[in-house]
Amino acid sequence: PSFPKDNYRADLQLSQIIYDGGNTESAKKMQLASNSLEETQIEIENYNLMEQINQLYLNVLLLEQNNIVLVTANAEIDANIKVLQSAFDNGTILSSELNKIKAEKLSIEKQLLTNKTSKLNIIKSLSVLTGLKISEDASFEIPGVSTREISTLPQLKTFEAQENMNKASLEMEFRNKFPKLALFANAGFGNPGYNFMNTDLHSYGMVGVNLSWNVIDWGTYGKHKEKSEIKRKLIEANKESFVKHNNLEVEKINNEMTNLISQIEMDFQIIEIKEEIKNSSWSKFQNGTITSNEYLKDFNDLKRAQQTLEINKIQVIQKKLALKHLEGFKY
Repeated sequence: PSFPKDNYRADLQLSQIIYDGGNTESAKKMQLASNSLEETQIEIENYNLMEQINQLYLNVLLLEQNNIVLVTANAEIDANIKVLQSAFDNGTILSSELNKIKAEKLSIEKQLLTNKTSKLNIIKSLSVLTGLKISEDASFEIPGVSTREISTLPQLKTFEAQENMNKASLEMEFRNKFPKLALFANAGFGNPGYNFMNTDLHSYGMVGVNLSWNVIDWGTYGKHKEKSEIKRKLIEANKESFVKHNNLEVEKINNEMTNLISQIEMDFQIIEIKEEIKNSSWSKFQNGTITSNEYLKDFNDLKRAQQTLEINKIQVIQKKLALKHLEGFKY
């Protein structure tokens, strides 16, 4: 017979895996572990973002509490100026003494203006980070002790996801050793087909079973198993290091909070004493036994003590929030 020098064919091939040694299932586990790891990374970023938001919020509270001290001090200075203005008009004090008190009032108003600008900047940052429209007149409440649940720290979830990925990767390598069985079917129309003796255009087909088995893996699985064990130990070591560092940080913050609470108790006593000193100085200043500089020194000492008290109060709140954060507070 003679064979044509050209050929034509259109084929359709179908294949169905019957048994793949568990590769599909292990691949699903690997994908789920990978997705879980990506989710924990996003959760960590959000968790760190919440810590940043907490700090900005507390800065607003600190500015507001400082403003209360400054407004109170400014009101007292206003009252003092009225008294001194009357004394100056009567010729009992020098203008320089009155001007020093007026200069102190300007200094306080300058601090109030600076605080207002700082607060506006922080509010803008909070608006950007939270996606909320926050007015400069918004009320910022002092947070209390939350009763919301404590969840697992996202960092610990990351270690767990890494462990799952490592296990899934080892399982995939193990499943590659298993035989794979598949059904196949081929159908076509053309010339020639499977029968080269038939030179006419005709249909043809084939069905069968395909078996593949990598009998010898040349130690590939053993090497992969060794690498997997090293990675497992590394993940475990990183996890233990994180937990240890986290616990040390919790202990440190608890100690700092105890110290701050003790300082607050002393701050109240200091303010009470400095209040008496300031009142005494004001009386002496009115009687002409001390200068305005001496009075203003005692006045500012009291103001600083009041500001220190407010700072310590906010810091206690900050420490409480930091503890919640380290414990895995669920926002």
